Amino acid sequence: MALRGNAGNADLAKTVAANADAVVSAIGPNFGSSRESGNLREFIDHTRNLADASSGTPLIVVGGAGSLVVDGVRLVDMPGVPDTHKPWALIVAEALDMLRAQPEGTERPAHRRRRFTVAN
Repeated sequence: MALRGNAGNADLAKTVAANADAVVSAIGPNFGSSRESGNLREFIDHTRNLADASSGTPLIVVGGAGSLVVDGVRLVDMPGVPDTHKPWALIVAEALDMLRAQPEGTERPAHRRRRFTVAN
């Protein structure tokens, strides 16, 4: 089932998670009309909302190449990454850190190990 909605809507997120085998998030930070505007913090809030709502259902987050690690260095920290791309990459990396720090709650430990898998 594909669904379009607002990731900040807690009721919608809970309904989707309750009726799905997995929740796939392909949202990104909102830049508005340009990379310099928009509410990047909203991305963290919406990602946290999805994580909270999907408790017990795997959450798959797509995107965020800036947090990839190459030879021990995050891609976003490497020379040559344009300054205009860094705010987006850093906020997505912060969301990844937030997801990794989520408490286990009532999830089964085996499920927890699979929940926020990162392919670095």
